[in-house]
Order: sequence, then structure tokens, then C-alpha cells
Amino acid sequence: MPEDKKETDKKEGSRKKFSKFNSVKFGIACGIIGTILMIITTLGGIAGYFPFYNAIILDIYGIIGYSISWLGILLGAIYGFIDGFIAGWLFSKIYNRLLEYKYVAKKAPEKQVEHLRKP
Repeated sequence: MPEDKKETDKKEGSRKKFSKFNSVKFGIACGIIGTILMIITTLGGIAGYFPFYNAIILDIYGIIGYSISWLGILLGAIYGFIDGFIAGWLFSKIYNRLLEYKYVAKKAPEKQVEHLRKP
């Protein structure tokens, strides 16, 4: 009986090695990072730093009201959160799909995946 438990733990261990992301939580974390980066960049722009980065951000967000100003900090924080959330959510969805594919490919019988291995 203990040997069966070791085998089960060994099988489960490979699955636990690469855990799935919670897409919403990962998106929120990336959104918070995006917010912080936009605030820092906008504050740096107000102080006269980061001219190249501020020009890029103005090209992207200037159309929808963003500017290098105190109001721009608020708008930049909102835009940074939205973009960070979408990027993090999308990344975690793709990561989870690839993880499922890898796990299924390992579990599939050799005949089913044999054609995938041939060049």
C-alpha cells in the first residue's frame, strides 16, 4: 500500500510542479504593476525625466486624454491597470492552455502522439 501511495504522489508531483495560474488574480497583480509604472513614469515626466518613454506613452494614450500632468497621473493609473490586467489575464490563459496541452500529451498513448514527434 505505501508503494502505491508513492507512485500516486510521484504522478501528482509532476502535475503540481507546474500549477495553473488563476487568471483573474494574475491579471489584477499585473494591473497593479501597470498602475505603479504609469504613475512613476508620469511623475518622472512632470519632473523632466524619461522624455523618450513619455513620448511613447503620449503617442499611445494621448488620443484618449492622457497628458503629462497631475490629471495624467490619474488617467495613466487607470489605463495602466486596464492594460496590465488584460496582458496578465491573456498571458495566464495562454500559459494554462499550454500547460494542459503538455499534460495531455504526456498522458496520451504513444500511438496518438507518434505523428506529432515525426518531423
